[in-house]
Amino acid sequence: MPQREEEAGHPVTPPTRLREWAGQEHAEVRLRVAGNVSTPAETLAELARDADRMVRLMVAGNPQAPARVLALLADDTDLYVREMVGGNPNSPPEVLTRLAHDPHWVVRRDVAWNPQTRPELLVVLGRDKNAQVRGQALINAHMPASELETYARSRDQHVRSQVAVNPNMPAPTLRTLTHDPDSTARNAVAQNTRATEDMLRTLSGDATAQVRAHVAQHPKTPADVLQMLAQDPDPAVRQATHWVARHLVDDEAVIADHTRFDWELEPRDGWI
Repeated sequence: MPQREEEAGHPVTPPTRLREWAGQEHAEVRLRVAGNVSTPAETLAELARDADRMVRLMVAGNPQAPARVLALLADDTDLYVREMVGGNPNSPPEVLTRLAHDPHWVVRRDVAWNPQTRPELLVVLGRDKNAQVRGQALINAHMPASELETYARSRDQHVRSQVAVNPNMPAPTLRTLTHDPDSTARNAVAQNTRATEDMLRTLSGDATAQVRAHVAQHPKTPADVLQMLAQDPDPAVRQATHWVARHLVDDEAVIADHTRFDWELEPRDGWI
């Protein structure tokens, strides 16, 4: 059975074999088939009606799941199945709109995270009653710039730090946030892929070491600024600078690699 489970989850397994195993009595095999990106659409449609919630959940999270299957699972009785549909980039706009009003905040949060969620829906989610939902909407790159500018003037420092990391933030407002009285907002600017060299130069002299460390890791930081940070009195800043020196790659590739940035700005309670 372990070998069959492994093959059921392997992307090179022939579709004919996956269709056959979708009817297996053992749920673990069906679960692997449900999550396999090579599983045919009609087989995923069958598994979307499986009695086992974990099988349906794997279908809902499959990046190759067709829109019609995700539309079916959007009405699933299981909260976490709907959550997976809300975060699946293949979910059609009408499904995301419906799930944006789901009674459970975790579903709405994943819709707010989804890169395919429409800007007008993000505006609605940015005003959600739940802080986690609002936070995901504010860092979504498709949040309208006009909304981001409004939130950048919030009295809540955490709200400002969330929008400061959003790459859709207009440059003039982002520049203003480099002088924000709260270090978390300035730290977020230092992680924003749209930060300019001038902004990074300003932040390289920040009083907070964490801000300077993120400047050191930013792909747009000029060489002379990196040389200066390599002599920083804080060891964490020097370590960040040395990391960049060891992993120097093409600027465009680094900018596209969001894993170099600390995107996890956990939303907190409290609002504008």
